[in-house]
Amino acid sequence: MSIIVEVKGIVFKNEDGTRRQDIIAKLREGDPLFLWDEGSFEYPEAIGVYTEKEEGIGFLSSELAYQIKEITNDFRNFKVRISQIHGSQDHPDSCSIEIDDISWETGEDGDKWLVLDTENERIVSLAESGGNNSMDFYFTINELKQEQEKLKKEYDAIVERMSSKQRGTKKLWN
Repeated sequence: MSIIVEVKGIVFKNEDGTRRQDIIAKLREGDPLFLWDEGSFEYPEAIGVYTEKEEGIGFLSSELAYQIKEITNDFRNFKVRISQIHGSQDHPDSCSIEIDDISWETGEDGDKWLVLDTENERIVSLAESGGNNSMDFYFTINELKQEQEKLKKEYDAIVERMSSKQRGTKKLWN
């Protein structure tokens, strides 16, 4: 389970003056990368994309970064790699990366969910609503199971109350 996304901002230079396109030109498909929280007052959702040599090649889109930060602030365990480099080898004009353990899922109602699957838990966040909802929330599968158990207990209690009331009433018709 993974997603492939385009790296944003590759045409700009890094703070040290290195051109991101020059760094990308040295990379090959499958080369490992890592994500780093670049959040600032101006861009709180920013997540940078870096090579193993800690060279910045750009950023995730602000929308994706926001969704990821809604469900986790720990990017260390994400497996990230170059998926494809577009343009010429000396002058790439875009770059796609693949991020493991994350996927997009679409519900029956058209809602689009960002899903983070780890060994310990599955976390989902509403990324795009197919209806008129524009809610921002996330939950783990464990939380869903707890809520489901709570609702089942409430339902069972209501059924029991209804059953006991029916046993105590007289039948007025045949």
